[in-house]
Amino acid sequence: MIAKKRNIQTFLIFSLATILGGIYWYVRSFWISGDPFSPAGGNIFGHYLWNEIDLQVQTAEQARHGISPATLDLQQAINKVGSDVVFYAILSVFTLRNNKILWVFFSIVLTYVLFWFSVTQVDRYLSPIYPLSVLLVAISIASLIKDINITNYKLGRYFILACIIFFRGDRCILNSNIFILNT
Repeated sequence: MIAKKRNIQTFLIFSLATILGGIYWYVRSFWISGDPFSPAGGNIFGHYLWNEIDLQVQTAEQARHGISPATLDLQQAINKVGSDVVFYAILSVFTLRNNKILWVFFSIVLTYVLFWFSVTQVDRYLSPIYPLSVLLVAISIASLIKDINITNYKLGRYFILACIIFFRGDRCILNSNIFILNT
């Protein structure tokens, strides 16, 4: 839908689908608390489920994670949570070429990571983007193999093994041990 045509009808269908998919959460919050953006909208709609102190404590707890977004050092923030694969997925921009769907995947990863960087920097909140990040890294490795013109199967396996060791897949283990990538 994104790559084939760009007209107002396609945009409206996509927007409507997105709104219908996401509106439940805001309607639910409004129904329960009278605040569709609970707890963030407490100053406007009033505090019901959370009081002002709860919101301040939550904000302070979230600030303990990561680095200050004011530094604009995305690499340091990703490194601090040990998510090398996400960093390498961002670097995959150099191997994407003219494949529109890969550019869409890259845009999703980059947008998610920038949002994560500016809002929370909690390591577990990167987990939804890991599968797409791994896909981009794998495609980048395959592209590098093709560019280097490795036709020898055994040499290609060693190259992939070297890339895995270089990417240090063992650092993809989350503190909660939900995802485990053994290398």
